[in-house]
Order: sequence, then structure tokens, then C-alpha cells
Amino acid sequence: MDLVEYWELKRDRVSRKEMLRLSCYHESYERFMEEWMDCIETKEYLQFDTLKPFIHQTLRKWRKHASAILLVTMRNKRENLLWQLKRHNLANEFDEIINCNTNQGNGKIDALKNWQFTRAVVVGDTEEDTKTARLLGVPAIAIINGLRKREHLEAQYFAEEIAEIDLANIIATM
Repeated sequence: MDLVEYWELKRDRVSRKEMLRLSCYHESYERFMEEWMDCIETKEYLQFDTLKPFIHQTLRKWRKHASAILLVTMRNKRENLLWQLKRHNLANEFDEIINCNTNQGNGKIDALKNWQFTRAVVVGDTEEDTKTARLLGVPAIAIINGLRKREHLEAQYFAEEIAEIDLANIIATM
């Protein structure tokens, strides 16, 4: 399957099973998932991830308006997550790095349920992110060029890129 086609299908919430069918994959879905989960968070594959434009500058700008910046991710392999963040010089940009196991509970909301927030926003590009914001009772800012298209995300604010988010203005309206 062409990479552009794959990402369009993924962003449009087409199931993995359907994408495998469209790509003429002939093994079982279970075998694919097992191999995928074994590989997707290895350093070999993580080295292909790229950063969003101006992410370092954006996080430093947000720091002026935030008492804390948390990274909450559905990564399973914490050691490799920390390796990747250090590789991209991002590890020190966050006050807390929380990884949630994708195979148990309610993911991000379970990881944050004991935190006390006075003013907070959730920035993300998945339904899990916007659902977490709703359950926490805080605004969601959806990045619409990430894992899902705008029509699949319920958020109060939308941005094409993280660098476009005017956090100071959003916080001022809270």
C-alpha cells in the first residue's frame, strides 16, 4: 500500500483489518498484531519518527504560561520512549512523562485521575486525547494533521500544527 494512501485511511479511522485487506496481506490479523506490537516501539523503528515543526520553541513558549507540562502517551515501552525523547532533546521539556499501557483500563484518563488540575488543557491528535479532556472537564486542542482528521475529533480548539496554538490566549479565556 502506498504510504500516502495508508495515512489517509488511518486518519479516516479505517480499521487495521480493512487496511490489511486492501494491502493484500494474507496472514492472520492476530499474527500481524503480534509482529506489529513487537516492532513498533523498538529503537529501530522509533528512529524514523520526526518532530513536529518548531516543537522546542513552542514548548518553551508554553512554559511561560503553564505551571507544568505533562506528556501523556499510550506508549508501552517506557525505556524506549525515554530514549526517543532524549534523542530528540525533548526529555527535559516536560515536568512529567507518563506512559499508559494500551492494553489495560481507560488509558490516559486512568493515568491522570489522581492529578489535581486548576487550569489545564489537553493537546492531542486522537479520540483518546479529546475523550480524556472531556472526562477531566478541561478544554481539548486537537491537532488535525496528526493521527485523525478533524471530523473525528471533538475539541474546543483546532490547529493544523502544534506551533499554531496560542496557549496564552486560550488560558486567558478560561
